[in-house]
Amino acid sequence: MRASQKRALKKAAKAGISGIGGILGLILKVIGTLLLVFVTTGVIFAVIFVTYIRTNIMGSESLQVVNASDLRLNLNSTIYYKDNVTGEYKELLTLENEENREWVPYSEIPLDLERAVVAIEDQRFYRHHGVDWYRTVGAFVNMFVGMRNTFGGSTLTQQLIKNTTQRDEVTVQRKLTEIFAALEYEKNNSKEDIIEMYLNVVYFGHHQYGIGAASEFYFGKDVSKLTLAEMCSIVGITNNPSIFSPYVSLERNKDRQETILKKMLELGYIDEAKYLEAKSQELHFMPWRESTSSGVTVYSYYVDTLIGDVRSYLMDAMGLTSKLASRYLYYGGLKIYACIDMDIQAKVDAIYQDIEHLPKTTGSQQQLQSACIIENPYNGDIVALCGGVGTEKSAFGLNRASGNLARRPTGSAIKPLSVYGPAMEKGLLTLETTYDDQSDIVLKGTAWYPRNADRAYHDVVTVRYAIEQSLNTIAAQVLDQLTPEYSYSFLTNTLGFTSLEPEDAVYPALALGQFSIGITPREMCSGFTMFANNGVYTKGRTFSKICDSDDNVLYNNYPDSKTVLSDTTAYWMTEAMKDVLTYGSGRTAKLDSMTCAGKTGSTTSNNDRWLVGYTPYYVCAVWTGYDRPETISGASTSPANTMWKRVMEAVHEGLPDKEFLPPSNTYQFPVIGIGSAISYYGRGVAYLPDGSKEILYENLLGAKASGRTVTVKALSVEGYTLLSENRISLTLDRYTGDNVAEFIYVSNVAPVYPTEPDPEPEPQPEPQPEPQPEPQPEPQPEPQPQPQPEPQPQPQPEPQPDPDPTPNPDDDIIILPW
Repeated sequence: MRASQKRALKKAAKAGISGIGGILGLILKVIGTLLLVFVTTGVIFAVIFVTYIRTNIMGSESLQVVNASDLRLNLNSTIYYKDNVTGEYKELLTLENEENREWVPYSEIPLDLERAVVAIEDQRFYRHHGVDWYRTVGAFVNMFVGMRNTFGGSTLTQQLIKNTTQRDEVTVQRKLTEIFAALEYEKNNSKEDIIEMYLNVVYFGHHQYGIGAASEFYFGKDVSKLTLAEMCSIVGITNNPSIFSPYVSLERNKDRQETILKKMLELGYIDEAKYLEAKSQELHFMPWRESTSSGVTVYSYYVDTLIGDVRSYLMDAMGLTSKLASRYLYYGGLKIYACIDMDIQAKVDAIYQDIEHLPKTTGSQQQLQSACIIENPYNGDIVALCGGVGTEKSAFGLNRASGNLARRPTGSAIKPLSVYGPAMEKGLLTLETTYDDQSDIVLKGTAWYPRNADRAYHDVVTVRYAIEQSLNTIAAQVLDQLTPEYSYSFLTNTLGFTSLEPEDAVYPALALGQFSIGITPREMCSGFTMFANNGVYTKGRTFSKICDSDDNVLYNNYPDSKTVLSDTTAYWMTEAMKDVLTYGSGRTAKLDSMTCAGKTGSTTSNNDRWLVGYTPYYVCAVWTGYDRPETISGASTSPANTMWKRVMEAVHEGLPDKEFLPPSNTYQFPVIGIGSAISYYGRGVAYLPDGSKEILYENLLGAKASGRTVTVKALSVEGYTLLSENRISLTLDRYTGDNVAEFIYVSNVAPVYPTEPDPEPEPQPEPQPEPQPEPQPEPQPEPQPQPQPEPQPQPQPEPQPDPDPTPNPDDDIIILPW
């Protein structure tokens, strides 16, 4: 081979090696880059995951789980009240549980029973620290790869947490929370504590909670006397009582029992002989009998409400389920100090338990019902409560004073809370601010506009008058200024009302109380405390503290108070609501010997009637209506007014009358509104011949807002004819003062004009008598004739003027058309 060819082959070989190396290098670079991206992504994901765990899991209240030592339910709880004479607390009653239960301490739990639970539920229970990581990883793979929405893999500790809390939703966050809670729980509790807690809180079906109750229910014996076969039969029920209960299916219960026995054998907890003996044992269950979770004890409406309040506290503060909170409440050895005033409650009961105290109504087959609640506005103590008329006949029956089922529309009783109070606080109005009560008002935020209950309109009115007479139109106009959003926020965020729904943030609900469901008397009563207590709102409470059996305070339920209005606003709102009970719709409820204020309410078709009122001592809310809404008819006055007055007269008997104390400064910056009303008149005049005019009438016809146009009609006046138009339109103007419609009339009788008097005649001379001839003597010589005087002409009278001359057109005389 030539040298040149050898050199070419060497060069080609080197180039090939170099090319292969480049490709391998490129592949390695790509792999390295992918690994780097993967590692970086993993680090980022890990950081995000750790951050999420710290912020959403480790730092949350969801990890708080009650310790086993705090939840040994073997002592009855007791309710106490304060004696008004001695000031000491006395026992009101001892609570009885509403379910079958018996707490079994760990020392009395048979070892075989414990091992049966561990074998079927958590085989590595004694080795892990709350979480079985093998099963947990498998559960997550099952979820993400198998696309199943069940996790599984829970240890006894995790199941205990699930059974004692309300966290049972199927989500990744819940599972993560459960994992970390279990790890935290096992730091503070021993394995023995966990076994004791688990077996005493787990559900065994048919309202049986805990192994003690289940042992008695299924086999009629104490736990210590159960055989291994019976233990495994009971333990097998917990997986799904609706499937594995022997009263549902003996066959499935037996299959489950044998599965547990087999597991115990595999794990070395029992030997072959014990296994075969238990497997072959015939089980004798107790005859089936109905079991109920409702106890026979019927408490008062007040105690029912208190139990609900304490249960809610235990659920929130300790993270317990409703069922476990109830068990802790009844059998945790708690000492509960109630806020009830036994004297006041007795007076309320005397009225409400006698159905004859309710006004008679017609038109319905239902019994008219009512609820009443009384609160001390200064500390929030609910001193008395009644959830219905007559005696309570069932345990935890319908309580119309408190709770979700007590929600009813409030009508106008809500206006001080939702409209006038917050609007005055914002400086939008005072009691003397004027509004135009007319039908043609157009609101800015809605096309809706209400009518007044009396179907009339009252022209220019003050806010004081609008509250007194409960004018719907003015409440709507004020809400339009305030906005529904602000009003709704005031009720839900400031006052903390929880009854309202999101769809209640609208004009009809907030202005008129036409809520989608309603508000409870309890919330209404607490809402009015801000008026009685100088702008300080105090949420009602039924208990003041909870202690354990050793008198250690577990919870102090201090008054929940906050200032929501100025004392000036509260004072003027009280002045307006005093008028409601003096001149307005609440006047039939006015107390005879005690200063009082309040607001009435009625809903569509008079289905609900309310009165929420207060004195310097107490606030009282009363609702009346039918359980199935119907029109309340036939009563001469509002049944709510009647019941409120009867209750409050009794409660205040013997108390000295006193006024609501005004604040040091009651001044409010004036808010004019539309200004004062403009008076307008109708006037009739008749013109006289001499140019003057006669006022026939001048009447004040009304008063309306400036700028309003009114039409005035002329009156008919006897003896006169109207010359002008019979209708005149006026646009009222407060500055010109020319707000008179003047009509011109003329008399129907023609006037008689005066004439010139006749001139007096000139004096006439007396006529001369004619000379008489003298007697003739003897013929004498004829005398010479004498000349005779000429006769004098007689004076003629001057011509008299025409008695009805035609007037001279130059004369100053009015020409009229007759």
